[in-house]
Amino acid sequence: MVELNIITGKRVRRLQVPESWEELNSAQLKLACDYRALQGGDPEKMLSVARLIIGADRRTWRSIPPAQKCLMCEEFLAFVVNQTPAFRDNKIPTVRAGLRRLHGFGDMLCDVTWEEFIYADTFVLRGMYREAIAVLYRPAALMTGRKAAFSDKLLERNSERIERLSETTVAALVANYMAVRKRALEEKNRHLFPPTEETYFDGELVMTEGAQAPNQATGWADTHHILMGDQAYEERKFLDSKATTIVAWINRRIKESRDRDRERRKK
Repeated sequence: MVELNIITGKRVRRLQVPESWEELNSAQLKLACDYRALQGGDPEKMLSVARLIIGADRRTWRSIPPAQKCLMCEEFLAFVVNQTPAFRDNKIPTVRAGLRRLHGFGDMLCDVTWEEFIYADTFVLRGMYREAIAVLYRPAALMTGRKAAFSDKLLERNSERIERLSETTVAALVANYMAVRKRALEEKNRHLFPPTEETYFDGELVMTEGAQAPNQATGWADTHHILMGDQAYEERKFLDSKATTIVAWINRRIKESRDRDRERRKK
């Protein structure tokens, strides 16, 4: 956080302004998504959203000259526009859809299974954002009070709940997931998520430049089938494993394959 002092007459208003996506709370995250969407649009709306992110009250904000407001936005909110969101914690752990409260994923995707990830990430890749949120945010089981285990059989029913969410909320939830995904998976597994190069796994192309998943049509399904190979009898074990564990394993296999190729070229 950075301290911002706004002087109005004899009064000094001290504000703690976030310096990164990591420092945003859930409300500020939703506002930051709106702020990005408003770039190049209505400047009044953009400044209104900026005020809420910065945390200035209306009276204080009105006392600031327009030109200074713009400079403040350029200085303090540059990261919102210029940086790709990435953070560890799920900033929106729950969301209310109608009368039901839906519970999201754990920090660093710690409780997301490989099966859940296959569905959610493939939906995001295809731009099916409400379907992705229906995978990641589920109601608690009545008996235990814990988030219900993922099941594709319950997707249709949960999707009906997600339909009650506004477009703004859905956009914030997807941005939240992608930011945690980036920190939990992409930054930790550079061989599987390279920034510019193609990636092959057991001779099959699984990642292309600029892509967020192996294939837009099938998502991670192809990768999963390659993983299984002759081990179809262990499929449920794979699907129930943590996504972070499977992704790290794939990443390690890619690294080992590249190391072997490098050694062969030296001979």
